[in-house]
Amino acid sequence: MDFRKCHPPHSNELLTHKAAREATDELATLLKDQQPITISEVIRAGSLGHGTAVPGDFDLDMVIYSRDLDPHKVLEQGYDYWLEKLEKFLKRSSDVQFKNRTPHSVQFRYKELIDVDMLVTPWWDSVSQLSLFLDKIPVQKRFPFSIGASKWQVQFMQKQDNEVKVLIQRAKAWRNKQWPNVYPGQKKPKSYFLSLLVLKAYQRAKKKFGNQIFRDMAEKTSYELKDLVLREDQQDIHWDDYYIVGGTGNTILHDTPKPPRLLDPANPANNLFDTGFTTTRTGDRSHDEGEGNWAEIKKKIETIDLTVDITA
Repeated sequence: MDFRKCHPPHSNELLTHKAAREATDELATLLKDQQPITISEVIRAGSLGHGTAVPGDFDLDMVIYSRDLDPHKVLEQGYDYWLEKLEKFLKRSSDVQFKNRTPHSVQFRYKELIDVDMLVTPWWDSVSQLSLFLDKIPVQKRFPFSIGASKWQVQFMQKQDNEVKVLIQRAKAWRNKQWPNVYPGQKKPKSYFLSLLVLKAYQRAKKKFGNQIFRDMAEKTSYELKDLVLREDQQDIHWDDYYIVGGTGNTILHDTPKPPRLLDPANPANNLFDTGFTTTRTGDRSHDEGEGNWAEIKKKIETIDLTVDITA
């Protein structure tokens, strides 16, 4: 399929998202047919998978789950071996404009249409299995395995109200205007970090005020979001209902991070309070661990107004 014919420059939001879904399907089919590595599952992660992508301002995160990857070998050697295999495979395609290989992903442009980050992770039977593995390895070795939580992050976000997804889109559009260019040392909030902050602010507003018309809920969520950011040292954000000891749910680690914290509902080893800000030129596309310097967002947060739609 030639996306350049199907999706001209004036394509609307629906067609843009449709094109991203088709790109995922095409790439997944290509990978499964030619098997540079064994494909157990391929998912759309990130904003597209979560349903919170800003129209016209997103890329595509593809996560490959593969039984080829032994978690203990990844622990020792990282992902380079498998990413190099993917890089060689992708470079043979005329539809791929290769850009970069990072410690966690290969980055390319597909069919002159969309920027893609392709990541690879060991296969996990359940989020509980992932959490139990993380519980047995040193804290400083855990972050690279956060990729494995991607499909449960998607499931968590897809369960949320459409109303809050619209507010998350607006918050991301605000972020993109406040941090239009990422340069070394800049502390731009990561997309998933900001999504969880907005979700918690929305849940707090709903608990205090009940159901409201959309504009009122947007106003109250804006207030709660500002409060969370300005009092970041008092944060204790987590989703207890999503953490289940044993069974098929997520497992609380014996050394789950203590407050202040913003725990990933799909991976309690990932405290986004400490990892929620980018530190590299590539911004959201770096998939690096990040850091927890809140100074820049505290200076800018008073300018956010979720009652205003700036996503267009």
